[in-house]
Amino acid sequence: MEEELAQGVSYLITRGHSLKEVLGYSFRQMNAFIELANKEERKAQSAIVWCARVAYHADGKEYSNIIKELDK
Repeated sequence: MEEELAQGVSYLITRGHSLKEVLGYSFRQMNAFIELANKEERKAQSAIVWCARVAYHADGKEYSNIIKELDK
């Protein structure tokens, strides 16, 4: 239990929460924030995979256009 709690605290800190904030969260809040952070991380990973796939098939000009679209 203590190890899982420490991992959760560490994970939230790496996602931008301060230690002071995390220590003030209830277990329910902590779990909710971890779940949200996991969803955001999966979205980001999905975008990276999509970019890699598109870039693999894109020529230089297409690749530049894709990057410009993502930077908006």
